[in-house]
Amino acid sequence: METGTTSSNWQRVGTITDTSIVLNGLQPEHTYYIRVQAVAASDSEYESSQFGVANGTTLSLVKLQPPRNITLIGMTPTTLKYSYNHPADTSGLTGYTFYKNNVVYSNKASGATREIEFTNLTPNTQYTLGFRSMGDQSYASDSDVVNVYGTPLPEELVISSNKFPSSETSY
Repeated sequence: METGTTSSNWQRVGTITDTSIVLNGLQPEHTYYIRVQAVAASDSEYESSQFGVANGTTLSLVKLQPPRNITLIGMTPTTLKYSYNHPADTSGLTGYTFYKNNVVYSNKASGATREIEFTNLTPNTQYTLGFRSMGDQSYASDSDVVNVYGTPLPEELVISSNKFPSSETSY
């Protein structure tokens, strides 16, 4: 059997002994041509001069939706912590990629907890934080990035227990 991306660009891909075959590793949205030539089972030297030719176009990948319900659940002067939910359709979902100011910050498998903590941030500085669903690239492509904007607390707003007056203090 041979395949090609044009009807004249053939590449031998193997021998089949069945009436059907599955071709893996094809690119989405491409047309492939397939031709099959009969060979005598008892005499491998005999090849038919006739080929059966077929063509087909692979489907496009399903585009994943980004994570949903991205919610700030905690912050300090140097961290921002978010929770998120899986997209409604998780077919082909392999995990998530997170970005800090448009640079990859972290990757996480889809089965892991659905929280991400951005650390080592500068207090009172705005960050662009991105969330993307990642696809297996055989069925699903990556989602668009959803950006949220977060600013860690200024250091002067952090209240520590030693700044409260004791119960013995009177006013």
